[in-house]
Amino acid sequence: MSSLSVWAVAALGLYLLVTVAAPRFMVRPEQLLRHPTLALITWTTALAVAAMSLVVGLSLLVVTAVSHVVSPPVPEEWFMAIVDSVAGWLALAVLGLIGLRAVVAAQELKQDEVKIALLLATYPITERVTTVAGPAGVVDAEDLFALADASNRQVVVSRAVKTRLSPDELSAVVAHEFAHLRLHHRAVLRISRLAASVVPVFRAAGTYSQVVRIATELAADDYAAKRCNPRVLARALVIAYPTTSGITERGLRLLTRSADRD
Repeated sequence: MSSLSVWAVAALGLYLLVTVAAPRFMVRPEQLLRHPTLALITWTTALAVAAMSLVVGLSLLVVTAVSHVVSPPVPEEWFMAIVDSVAGWLALAVLGLIGLRAVVAAQELKQDEVKIALLLATYPITERVTTVAGPAGVVDAEDLFALADASNRQVVVSRAVKTRLSPDELSAVVAHEFAHLRLHHRAVLRISRLAASVVPVFRAAGTYSQVVRIATELAADDYAAKRCNPRVLARALVIAYPTTSGITERGLRLLTRSADRD
């Protein structure tokens, strides 16, 4: 086995280690609830290590196969050369499949931006309000929603949300949405969904996507809770996002953390 093959096996071994170990040792609900930002950093680092080791390992297998074509091995090494060549062409096929899935997934992710653009086209901003947390655009919609428009770096709320919330509650919701913008949560969410789409057979990718969805909301809650009353934020979240999964539990978490501070 050539030195390149050894490095390729080592890189792929690291990839398998991370994808197997991450869901087993890094999924701790208590840590996610207490330190969502740390959970995001840890999981994203693990994903980066796994992705890099996978690409490097497969690429080295391809390079090894090509090297045997450029420089034919001596007769004593023909068997390993055949093994390296088969592994290399399989690796090339896997890289091609990953690339294809990545392109398809990237196109699907663009649909999120299209949906927001269509929403704002249907309900254009008719009013600007200034809150303690920052400015927000108001659209004439009767549905309850508030969102962070990453493309235009702005927060948008529906008329229904503005009407139902007090000024302090509206400021809390705006602070939560601004947190998504300032902490670049949209990019993190896109990366997690891309990972889950490209390598869906590995549990780590799916778990990472789930952790990111939860952690980004908890991190935004914590960011907003530092800038407004956590009790007001908890109440505002339940009113503004009544159908969001886990919203009641997030409100209780904020109330518990507020009680701990007191």
